[in-house]
Amino acid sequence: MKKLFSVLLLLTMTVCAATAATKTYSEAFAATSTKPMAMLIYAPWSGSQSYLQQFRKVQQKFGNTLNYVELDISKNDAKAYTEDYIISPKLPHIVLFRNSGKISKTIERSCAASEACTSSKIKSFLR
Repeated sequence: MKKLFSVLLLLTMTVCAATAATKTYSEAFAATSTKPMAMLIYAPWSGSQSYLQQFRKVQQKFGNTLNYVELDISKNDAKAYTEDYIISPKLPHIVLFRNSGKISKTIERSCAASEACTSSKIKSFLR
């Protein structure tokens, strides 16, 4: 019983740690002067589940070097983004920010579908 409890506790902590790394757009945007941001912009109807999985793999690979945002355009958090930026109709895609919110790079949906392609673009962005 003690082992089962330990395993469940460890699993819960792991899930919480992975979830905590993803921020809201407003939180991550406020920190772009000190840490770059990678934001996957998607809509639930855009077949985004595999893109979310690939984005989360990238998040695990790069860890705390970036703030990560999964922006569902159907949620309230998207309002803050749309006040300053235009959402491309080609969803999903990834936008990389730095320097107090200046868009530095957009990763198109064909590349965002692949962890390897996205990782390559992020590596060049971080240099």
